[in-house]
Amino acid sequence: MRRGSLVNPSAEPRHRLKPDNTPSRERGRAKPAPRFGIPFAGRCVLHGRTWSSPFLSGTAEALVRLIAIGRMGVDLRLEDESGECLSELPDPDEHFDWIGRLLDERESVLLRFIDPYGDTVFNRLQVPQLLIELRLARRHATDDRIRSLGEAAIEQSKASDKPKVFESIRRHMKTVDPRAIRRHIDGIIRLAEQCERETHTYLKFYGD
Repeated sequence: MRRGSLVNPSAEPRHRLKPDNTPSRERGRAKPAPRFGIPFAGRCVLHGRTWSSPFLSGTAEALVRLIAIGRMGVDLRLEDESGECLSELPDPDEHFDWIGRLLDERESVLLRFIDPYGDTVFNRLQVPQLLIELRLARRHATDDRIRSLGEAAIEQSKASDKPKVFESIRRHMKTVDPRAIRRHIDGIIRLAEQCERETHTYLKFYGD
């Protein structure tokens, strides 16, 4: 994973979706996706542009799309102003993917802007708000909530009529460990609290 200069958060993702240039009268019609191989059924807004998107049902849709294109971890480092790493929390099992799914969009001010394709930096003045959202996600990270998100994703994948996508999601959900997700959120909270206490420190999330 590349470390160093920050990626422009407005840059387009590496896995490109097809821009939605369809005339408005035709947007209700399903059409094949160039990357996913899943019938498209709606639109979404990503990086300030409108894209065609498979399904449109909030967190379950996002989870299906993420698994379909390949999941990625988001590593976290606490760094000083010279970029020296003071502490770190790697994410080899892609637990960070779940944090945003656990929150309603209205509950997220900062977490929703963490770029999984680039790097995102928070300073000490932003950390208190980040902690509010992380602690809320931790409360939402119950076995039942995570299981229900997984079941909704599986149901969404059935609508794609693509057996490979369905099997990929079903296999992935069998490996999900809610306790490991909660431990990972706890680890992020600990680093955020350390950043809040110490001057000249920054939380840096490193995406793919």
